[in-house]
Amino acid sequence: MLYWMEEETDAGDIALQRPLEVRPDDTADSLHARVLDLEIEVLREAVPLLASRTLGRTPQSLDGTFHRTRDLADVRRLDLGTTMSVSRVLDHLRALTTNRPEEAAYFELHGARYRVRVEIEREEAGGERSGGEEPST
Repeated sequence: MLYWMEEETDAGDIALQRPLEVRPDDTADSLHARVLDLEIEVLREAVPLLASRTLGRTPQSLDGTFHRTRDLADVRRLDLGTTMSVSRVLDHLRALTTNRPEEAAYFELHGARYRVRVEIEREEAGGERSGGEEPST
């Protein structure tokens, strides 16, 4: 998404927006990498429109949420006594799996802290992992 600048954070009108599918095997890190690629495409499309003064303005919807990286500290700790669906646990862990281990979810047990990160690979027909890689033995 490309915004028109305003004084408030992420408050400007939308200039260009493109959808990006969140895949079942995405983590925060893999999704961020794909967002960066999409941002380059959006900027390449926006420059000629800006030069010709035809870049649009669409007011933002008030739906959705805004989070800063520091907000993640509040959700990183996993309470081992909490019960939730596997789907919710996976979504939670995927959102906290970045290229920075210190941002990972964690739980504490017997005075020690354990970081939890996930790696999800789609299995192709015949049991092969995506990308045609063979599992190591």
